Amino acid sequence: MMRFGAVVGLIAILGLIIWGLLFFVSPKNQTTTGKRSPTVSAIILPHHDLVKRQRQQFLSKIKKEAGKPKTIILVSPNHYEVGSADTQTTDRIWQISSGQISPDLTVIRALGSKTSIETGSFANEHGIKLVLLSPKPI
Repeated sequence: MMRFGAVVGLIAILGLIIWGLLFFVSPKNQTTTGKRSPTVSAIILPHHDLVKRQRQQFLSKIKKEAGKPKTIILVSPNHYEVGSADTQTTDRIWQISSGQISPDLTVIRALGSKTSIETGSFANEHGIKLVLLSPKPI
């Protein structure tokens, strides 16, 4: 199962890279000033803290240009290969310096049997925590 999981993970990462290149401006997002605000469909971010400052600058710029996102789906490799499913999620509420981030249970339910809720897998997963718990959160 580990080999299959690695292949699925690689395919998912490649797919996200392709989607991450698709920043586009949608005509329906025209503001009253006539300027268009970008619709961001995906962002690829490094989670390593060597680039924490640059990551936060980038997220601040996106927030100014595109506004606050309705839903964030944060994807990370399973660095420690914990949990039993190849695709996992959590319904955990994340406490951050500016408040909390609650899970979008509608999105989680929509994933159905394609993923399993395995909150324990996220306890030490730095691919999630370093992005969510940065000093200036998303």
